[in-house]
Amino acid sequence: MISEVDIFLFLGIIGFSILHFGIRGEGEMTKQLSEVRMKVLLRLLDFVNPLPNMQYAVLKSFWKNRQFPMVFSELFLVTSDPFQTPPRNLRVLLSWRDDADYPRSFHVPGGMIVPGEEIRSAAERITQKEFGVGVRDSWTVCPLNNRNHKRSPEYSPVLICRLDHEPDLKSHNVVFAPLGALPENCIPYQKALAGRGLNWLYVMQSLSVEDRNRVLEVTDVFEYPFEE
Repeated sequence: MISEVDIFLFLGIIGFSILHFGIRGEGEMTKQLSEVRMKVLLRLLDFVNPLPNMQYAVLKSFWKNRQFPMVFSELFLVTSDPFQTPPRNLRVLLSWRDDADYPRSFHVPGGMIVPGEEIRSAAERITQKEFGVGVRDSWTVCPLNNRNHKRSPEYSPVLICRLDHEPDLKSHNVVFAPLGALPENCIPYQKALAGRGLNWLYVMQSLSVEDRNRVLEVTDVFEYPFEE
């Protein structure tokens, strides 16, 4: 009897063959056939393993080969009310990295948003998984167009997330630092993002509560649940 694992392996081999040994060349016909190739592959993968539940290694392979867009979230995690705290003094969580991409660096947490996942749901999942804390509330600051990003995600929504409590700093190898004075060895593009976050907070704090809520309603369009 053929098991589910056998089916998965069989379709995986077909998908790998289509992806790596399929149609090569140039021209409009090749482009159309390549699109058909990818549609077939994605349907196969969706059949055996829904995209939102794919393993990281599988998703990473597809993003690396540009088979569908890579979307990251950038999360400024805070424990105090961002609208009642002086922006430069707002403490944000930073985690430690020491890898080939960013050796010995602090970075703003974040993670991949898998296909079919809502932005805020992704923020809650990532925060809970990495730091064992929940998200009390979150606000979309801006979208980030990563044209020259080293790791090349095409798009990143930038959020400020208020945590429901402070995580254990030692067990998760994290620190808190003022948004207006991030460490020198923080990842450079994220320091630039901190500047954008500061500007956003200064503007938001200058508004009345009523006007601020109106602006936040506009940014909620990022999360509008469009139905097919």
